Amino acid sequence: MKYIIYVLLCFSSLYVCNAEKQWVKKHYKYQDDIKALKVIDSTKIIAIVLNIGSSKIYKSYDAGNSWTNTYSHYYPAHNDSVAMITIGSCILDSLHYYICMYPLPVLDITTDGGLTFSRVEFGTISSDKNNRCLDVSMFNSMKGYLITYKNIIVTTDGWKTFTIYDKPNKFIGTSNPSFFIDSTKIATINGRGISNQFLEFNLETGEWKDYNAEIQPKEGEFPLVISGVDFITDSLGYAAGKQRVNDTTKNIHYGLIWKTMDRGRTWEIIYRELQNPRFGLSQIHFTDSLRAIAGGNGAKYMLTEDGGKTWEYVIFYDYLYAMSQYCVYCGDYPIAWFFSGGAFRYEEVTGITEGIFKEISIKPLQTNSEYYLEIEDPKSREYEIIFSDANGKHITTPQIVNTAISNSSNSIDLTRLSSGTYFYMITCNNSLISTGKFVNVR
Repeated sequence: MKYIIYVLLCFSSLYVCNAEKQWVKKHYKYQDDIKALKVIDSTKIIAIVLNIGSSKIYKSYDAGNSWTNTYSHYYPAHNDSVAMITIGSCILDSLHYYICMYPLPVLDITTDGGLTFSRVEFGTISSDKNNRCLDVSMFNSMKGYLITYKNIIVTTDGWKTFTIYDKPNKFIGTSNPSFFIDSTKIATINGRGISNQFLEFNLETGEWKDYNAEIQPKEGEFPLVISGVDFITDSLGYAAGKQRVNDTTKNIHYGLIWKTMDRGRTWEIIYRELQNPRFGLSQIHFTDSLRAIAGGNGAKYMLTEDGGKTWEYVIFYDYLYAMSQYCVYCGDYPIAWFFSGGAFRYEEVTGITEGIFKEISIKPLQTNSEYYLEIEDPKSREYEIIFSDANGKHITTPQIVNTAISNSSNSIDLTRLSSGTYFYMITCNNSLISTGKFVNVR
């Protein structure tokens, strides 16, 4: 059957273009909540997700093109009263994974790539549901730390034994990112989402002190907030974060990216977003010294291929995939994983993606004043077509079409649009089928 969308444009000049790259969904499982995403090499990625009281491990061996569920474990209620769920995770390498639990502070560990797990409990701390896990990190398979709401717990023998330290009062509760300064010290940011105060913790002595590093705004500006850190050498690292726009829009932030060349003691802003603020940036990952992806809530992505000198704003079309996201760069491909949205890869797409939909025909046509988007499908299926602007904002209500209706059509009036680039996205059964764009020049 054939279904045609007539988009009334009435533009003085119109260029119709095919999308060269797009986000393609590679994995989907309802309510999968991503907790860790680790690139092992140019083809292998490991993901740890939470799904309704269970932890799962997914692995990809083809740079995120396909995913295999290699481990699933359901966590029953603790003492028949408290449901245990995954709250945070650390993937050290292809064999060692560390999974924090919630609400009671315990740690599940595998040293064989997820074939078997053992659980570490921390005495009376592990029965305190008001002292939940916040972060876990490992320097190597022997040395690491676990941060809870009230404590920092340190091991030097792979969690066979551990030492528990209290947090300073000013640090209780915060869960901002932390990183190793060297094998004996860590730096953590006591920001509470407002500003940045760097604290140093000595893993051997248990002593806290101020870390001689600051990120301060210019006079009269709102605070600068770091949300994610990635080091690619012992000294060179990058951070992603945000800055609030103004007093009246407290949840709208500009995205920021910093660079450090001395392990976080000094930071330089190398990218400051000046347009299209949403929720700032929260994740950053460099695959090498040149290529990186930075992401934030609200489906915002920035890509660089020159070590952060320039950044490209890459649009993700669907606001549904906006929360609890992780992003990495694996080989030649940026990868994004969303809460209940699945895993996506940013790749070149020519024509229609392979799979059960390869028999359909999608044809963008053009006359002087109208743009025709034709879907021809021998099967009866329902499609959703979304039109958006360059910021990902929908410019019309989603169009639902069904190819069971022979030779049907409807029209959309977009004559109110100003000059610029506009996009369409076609989905069917929660799968992205095709995208395209048209450029209006008045």
